[in-house]
Amino acid sequence: MITTRILPKSVTHSKFECKLSYIMSSKKIAITGASGFLGAWVSRILSLNHLVTAIIRPESHTFRISNIQGLEIVQVPSNVWAKKINNLKPDVLISMEWEGVESKYRNSVSQSSNVDRFRYLLEELEPVSTFIGVGSQAELGPVSNAISETQLDSPTTEYGRCKVKVRNLFRESAQMASARFAWARIFSTYGPMDNSEWLIPATMRAVASGMKVPLTLGEQEWSFLHAYDLAMAFHHIVENVNLSGVLNVGNPETIKVRDVVLKIASLEDRSDLLEFGSIPYREDQVMRLEPICKSLNSVGWSPLVSIDSGIAHLRKYAVEKTNSPLKLKDGTSVSFNLPIVP
Repeated sequence: MITTRILPKSVTHSKFECKLSYIMSSKKIAITGASGFLGAWVSRILSLNHLVTAIIRPESHTFRISNIQGLEIVQVPSNVWAKKINNLKPDVLISMEWEGVESKYRNSVSQSSNVDRFRYLLEELEPVSTFIGVGSQAELGPVSNAISETQLDSPTTEYGRCKVKVRNLFRESAQMASARFAWARIFSTYGPMDNSEWLIPATMRAVASGMKVPLTLGEQEWSFLHAYDLAMAFHHIVENVNLSGVLNVGNPETIKVRDVVLKIASLEDRSDLLEFGSIPYREDQVMRLEPICKSLNSVGWSPLVSIDSGIAHLRKYAVEKTNSPLKLKDGTSVSFNLPIVP
């Protein structure tokens, strides 16, 4: 087992200094899958005010989380995660790990290994007061209209079907333990440290390199949420004990894919590289993603990063290889010492 803790220090957040201190109001939080793109952002935000332990596999890369102040990193095989979590006795368990999230694995039979792994974890786990799991729009199938938190399941991929199965496992386990259960159903996200294969980072990298970008016509209206806003949503879920059940986590302000990639290309003045229409739409192509985030809105959460600000910030990070302040809609900014891949 490998265990690392980075000692806390002051962290610049918006226009104030938030000095970490382990006071009685802080919660003990265990996060599995913390080394991934979204897990790293959630770990970074929650570590500002809570005692957070990242539980990851021995072979997992730690570059996204290695410099998070106050974060304990524990690297152990997944078959002993329950034992480690039981020893930690956290107030909150956030499960963010999943194998096979890339599109090419969405219908792989290996998706069922996720269900088996979570079943074993929950069978071995001692009661935790709050379970927070991570869902996906894939649970709903190709819905092309406003999506409420009560939308019925209709998955069309193995990924979506297995997400539904894991959600039910978590809900049943929480009910048996009289614990709070929240299922954060996440829609399209982007930001620094993202997987380079997804639309926004892939387009940004290609355009900056002068490469052609094959695209559909780009008429789809999607919801793009910056990773900072997603992490702040998890902050609200942790802090508001009345939030439970399925919680949509997305940006209700939709934008056409065409407009997003044009914004990216305009930063390099290379819109000529965008080959709209060179890729056909899929048979099950979703043409509109509009998440209704009623529960999170009720406790004061809403996206604070505009698409223009988010793309400009990502370009500074991914293309210029620098950390810069992330400007928010209210005129303030947040700064993070994010690790930069050479």
